[in-house]
Amino acid sequence: IERGDSVCIIDSLEPETHAGPPPWQSRHAHFVRGDVRDGDLLAQHLSGADAVVHQAAFGGFVPEPRRTCDINLVGTAAVLEAAQRAGVGTIVYASSQAVYGAGTVRCKIHRYQAARRDPWAMARGEWRVTCRECGEPCESIAAGESDGPNPFTPYAVSKYAAERLLLGAASDSLRVV
Repeated sequence: IERGDSVCIIDSLEPETHAGPPPWQSRHAHFVRGDVRDGDLLAQHLSGADAVVHQAAFGGFVPEPRRTCDINLVGTAAVLEAAQRAGVGTIVYASSQAVYGAGTVRCKIHRYQAARRDPWAMARGEWRVTCRECGEPCESIAAGESDGPNPFTPYAVSKYAAERLLLGAASDSLRVV
């Protein structure tokens, strides 16, 4: 907007995420209330676009795996198809740290990507992660370059699958970041 670009925001304004249009939204951006899976809507608004910043998602830790995957993965496929048809040159995709699972932990001896926390232990108020190798307490640390994906929730799986879908579609004419 500051450069003079035309910006269009498409958002369904899911009540779980938004109470209405975000207050930070620029009055200079064109807002369209719509679903990311609506190919006709996307085609209409991606025509002539140079880039798409794809941040649409449903989820977190919601108990609706089919809806989560439908919006996150099928919605990403719809964005990809519409962008390819419109000749968009770049798609910027907002993934999630959830694709790395529970994160990386270490004790005094071992370092590894943690598995999903034990829900029974958490129900008892036991939040500390203990080492799967030696049983000693672990601390969370920043993931390293060698730590790969470890998704285990429907949300994390859908975000990772959408990442792979877009990266697989990258080409000389379509840049994915």
